Amino acid sequence: MNMIFIIKILLLIGRFRYMMKSTMNVVKGVGLGMLAGAAVTMVGSQVMKTDKKQMKKNAGKAIKAMGDVIDGVQYMFK
Repeated sequence: MNMIFIIKILLLIGRFRYMMKSTMNVVKGVGLGMLAGAAVTMVGSQVMKTDKKQMKKNAGKAIKAMGDVIDGVQYMFK
């Protein structure tokens, strides 16, 4: 009876370690995403200070392109 209890505890510990590894990967991904977002924000703010009209034009083109991409993906799933 004690051997079964020990096996159950070992399996529980193994599951916990696996869950911790998975969680750490998610945390690392979120951290890298936040870092990349901060870098893009810094660069974007510098660009906007220098040429606002061109930035607005490019932003409009980017939004239209993303709309086209989303439409294409929706068409593929139909």
